[in-house]
Amino acid sequence: MSFDSAYFSAYFPEGWSVTRSDLDVGYGFRSEFVADGMYLNVDTTPSELRTGTATIAESARRIAASIGSASEVSSETVAGLELHSFTFRNDRGVPSIDIFFEVDGDGFAIVAGSTSKPDAAFDIARQVALSVRSAP
Repeated sequence: MSFDSAYFSAYFPEGWSVTRSDLDVGYGFRSEFVADGMYLNVDTTPSELRTGTATIAESARRIAASIGSASEVSSETVAGLELHSFTFRNDRGVPSIDIFFEVDGDGFAIVAGSTSKPDAAFDIARQVALSVRSAP
């Protein structure tokens, strides 16, 4: 599925649907998706809303440090995109992943998870991250 919002575009595997889009979350905007027992949220902080001097990697480490069940942040470069991620259990106990990255100066975080298929949710989160493009 091809998804276009006011802030980003991305591709999702077949079977995903949008539950909410472009919700104002204070620091940016969130779009929420679901499929077959999995969830995936994309948070966007447009460059004009970014405050402070923290890098994407520093932001990932700060968020991970605030979550008791978070793993250490790992960093990797895939197809030229620098990804900073950690796994954790969300407030409902669902195994989840949080992936931070930047595209064209806009900050993104993808949070995805599943009780029954966490590995599939984590893989899809990475695939979606690689397809994200900032809105013109």
